[in-house]
Amino acid sequence: MRIENIGDHLELIDTIALWHFREWGHADPTGSVQSWADGLRQRTHRDRIPATFVALEGTELLGSVTLTNHDMNSRMDLSPWLAGLYVKPEKRGQGIGSALTNHAVKVAALMGVNRLYLYTESARDLYRKLGWRSMAEDFYEGQVVTIMYLDILPEA
Repeated sequence: MRIENIGDHLELIDTIALWHFREWGHADPTGSVQSWADGLRQRTHRDRIPATFVALEGTELLGSVTLTNHDMNSRMDLSPWLAGLYVKPEKRGQGIGSALTNHAVKVAALMGVNRLYLYTESARDLYRKLGWRSMAEDFYEGQVVTIMYLDILPEA
């Protein structure tokens, strides 16, 4: 498996947008697969946030993750965020989500980020195993979520 910037794989954006919209689109009543794809096209930077990364095995897309400036419109005081971690259902439980998260953290460190945030409704245990700490519980987009953070050590 390898992890690469989405900028090298623009042809995968529509697939990722479809995955994301199916998973989280219920929280975006005015959104569409097309609007989500348009958003991903804005997250292709290599040297700054926002940036999206994809996990690939050969030519098979396994999952993706994004670094973004804001992910909760109710918490604009927090930035930047790890967001949109998604692994194909049949590939879950194989370490792909952890690898994507760790890759994004390393890239954020290289960009000079000292702390990252995320929110999750269902993956608290995964992130805790990766060193993330719970910061708060919140009611967001119709559900209780945990806001988490990770302090990042500077790259040596």
